[in-house]
Amino acid sequence: MPLRERGRKWRAPVLAALSCTVPLAAGAQGGASGWEAQVLVFPSLTWVARTGADVPVAGLPRKDATPAASLFVRGGRGRLRFLLEAAATDESASLERLKLGWKAPRVAVWAGRFHNPATYWHDRYHHGEYVQPSISHPPIAAFEEDGGVLPQHLVGGLVRTRLPAEKRGLWELSLAAGRGPALGEGELKPLHLTDLGRRRRGSSLVARLGWKPDELGDAEAGLVAARHRLPLAVPGTGTARVTMLGLYGAWSGAEWEVTGKAVRMRTALSGTGRGRVTAGYLHVGRALGPQWLLYGRRDLAVGLAADPYLGRFPHFPGRGGALGLRWDLARGHALKLELARHRDRAGRGLRVWALQWSAVLP
Repeated sequence: MPLRERGRKWRAPVLAALSCTVPLAAGAQGGASGWEAQVLVFPSLTWVARTGADVPVAGLPRKDATPAASLFVRGGRGRLRFLLEAAATDESASLERLKLGWKAPRVAVWAGRFHNPATYWHDRYHHGEYVQPSISHPPIAAFEEDGGVLPQHLVGGLVRTRLPAEKRGLWELSLAAGRGPALGEGELKPLHLTDLGRRRRGSSLVARLGWKPDELGDAEAGLVAARHRLPLAVPGTGTARVTMLGLYGAWSGAEWEVTGKAVRMRTALSGTGRGRVTAGYLHVGRALGPQWLLYGRRDLAVGLAADPYLGRFPHFPGRGGALGLRWDLARGHALKLELARHRDRAGRGLRVWALQWSAVLP
């Protein structure tokens, strides 16, 4: 894409984000208005090389390099809070999250566009590529525009509350209801705030109940449940329904970190029947010193062959994983090297070598 065309594609979303953040940042510095804000930028550059039989079938390039940046802003005044995240690559730009809310010590109520809390991966690593330990996402946590099979962004309302457990730690309950993507052929069509009046949209009800042994700690385990209705992108062609129930957990110590999730999905697609799929992942990281992290992830999905809904995603992997090394070379800068391997329902294999620089500024 020519540089001039890329600039035009970026212009509206980026200017919209900047128009929101610049006055808030100025107010935070002055302090007279009572507003405060945190502004962070997460740039990244990812090089990818793909090999395997699945590359030409999926229409993927053998090699590519993708510059990207995310603008993250949060703040507010008193109990009134806001959060904004805008993301851009060399070919596209979007307002990933924009939500306004009211926050008390034990409860928060939000409205806007936000991450699906049942995914959990994005709640744990939600500030850009630098925060995420790996380069790739687990397949069941992939964003809609990256081949994801489950809604990752919802437009609606979100409530989160924390309650002390009887003996130790606390319970955290997240409830969300909103509009979501439509189902295309081989992809989900994400719903943006600007699409509400002119695009077919699905609906979702989501719940997550987690237990934390320490309110300030990094460990958590719990249950997730969701019900998604996804109309087909072509009007009059039917509807898909996905009901999901699962377990998740995460823990990190001085040298080890573990994050995992397993879900059972019941699916139905108009005119083609029903299916059941079990899918999950396990991510394990081992610190090799203060600046090095060796990590691996195992991905697995069972029941794809007979599932009518996931049959519309022929390249969703039935099994695979990733192995990588992260080097935090300087404060706020990281280099990651990763090899990911996947095999789809037809047995076609895909190998992806990736090298990524990511950072957080300032």
